[in-house]
Amino acid sequence: MSKAIKYYYDFLSQPSRALWIGMKLSKTPFEDCPVALRKQEQLTDEYRNINRFQKVPAIVDGKFQLGESVSIVRYLADKGVFSEQLYPKSVEDRARVDEFLEWQHFNARLVFGTFFRQVWLLPGKGMAPAPKPETVKKLIKDVEVNLGLLERIWLEKDFLIGDKLTVADIFGASEINQMKLCQYNVNEKQFPKVAKWLERVRETTNPYHDEAHSFLYKVSKKTATAKITEQLTAMSKSIRFYYDLLSPTSRGLWMALKLGNKPIEYCPIALRKLEQLTDEYKKINRFQKVPAIVDGDFHLAETIAIIRYLADKGQFDEKLYPKSLEARARVDEFLEWQHLNIRLACSLFFRDAWLFPINGLAPKPTPEKIQQLVEGVETNLGLLELLWLEKDFLVGQNLTVADLLGASEINQLKICQYKVDEKKFPKVAKWLDRVKEATSPYHDEGLSFINLKAKQATIAKL
Repeated sequence: MSKAIKYYYDFLSQPSRALWIGMKLSKTPFEDCPVALRKQEQLTDEYRNINRFQKVPAIVDGKFQLGESVSIVRYLADKGVFSEQLYPKSVEDRARVDEFLEWQHFNARLVFGTFFRQVWLLPGKGMAPAPKPETVKKLIKDVEVNLGLLERIWLEKDFLIGDKLTVADIFGASEINQMKLCQYNVNEKQFPKVAKWLERVRETTNPYHDEAHSFLYKVSKKTATAKITEQLTAMSKSIRFYYDLLSPTSRGLWMALKLGNKPIEYCPIALRKLEQLTDEYKKINRFQKVPAIVDGDFHLAETIAIIRYLADKGQFDEKLYPKSLEARARVDEFLEWQHLNIRLACSLFFRDAWLFPINGLAPKPTPEKIQQLVEGVETNLGLLELLWLEKDFLVGQNLTVADLLGASEINQLKICQYKVDEKKFPKVAKWLDRVKEATSPYHDEGLSFINLKAKQATIAKL
């Protein structure tokens, strides 16, 4: 590189902090560009020209700009300026790190972030009252469910992915450490593996760990809001793909695999019969969810981790997930962005308006609740309209896996009798049609169950 990469961050942000530590350990040449979230510098027009999402972290590498911390890690690794120990080159080792980085979005990161926001951030800014004791109790319960998952599933060895520190540890620990601002400390007796792991991460990443966390340590003392493997050789057998077309992520990946026409053995799992909860399937995917793949002795979950693994093995369509460094990073940017935006909003709508009521897990939602869910979805449709659909597809003029996964989440809402308003979201409506045309005949086949149930749905009449 002729010039150092510009890194925009704030240590109050968990992913900013984690990426900064990773870059320091990697000796990545970068120019410090702090952005004061407390002064709302991320909302200025000047910063918007750097990162259209107006969040941290972000990088500028020459004329190339990129947001989303995990996308940045992959970009720097592909450029050869990020530690190979922290983010390995080995296909299987990298995929295992990716598995955690994708898993954490809807698990540890979402839950720990919600706790921080409701207990410290919003009350501290005067945007919400201090939470009631019963609310704090519920938040802590959710936190400890996820600490339990780390304890039981992830921490079989010294670190999350084995015996060596990786970027998965740095990101995971950063999310937990954020809760120090709420005076929440991990109970060593209840979660001994997690407590010892946090200490190992701190020791292994110092002096950068303490420097990055100095603000948290300082403020947490004043806070009293709540007490509270080797490179894989050529495949000798077809990869087995476990899926259910009721799952939007399964469906998106299924379409991509069909379009790619690679040697795949399709193994359907009937979620409606709870086949994912059997002991037999637990041996395939320890999270007991779909999708998952088995490649010889290697098992992998999390849709996006699977995509990257297959691409690294040459078993994924290069048009859908490009080899080009910048083009791939741009697809990654959407894949990371969508977790807590369009995917989360659509998932909540589907769950509360159809899945829970029809399975007797919750009553039919009230009109007010439906309206709240619609607003959440349409806020994100507006972001697609405004930020992502400048061209025919999300990442340019050609269909990519970003389009398949994004459209799959929105199409899931057909089962709730929700349709995108063409007048309100004309770009989104036309984009959905383009995705359908570009993925035919697999699009309609993949949505056959959703379309059938959509005709019968009476729970959410919008």
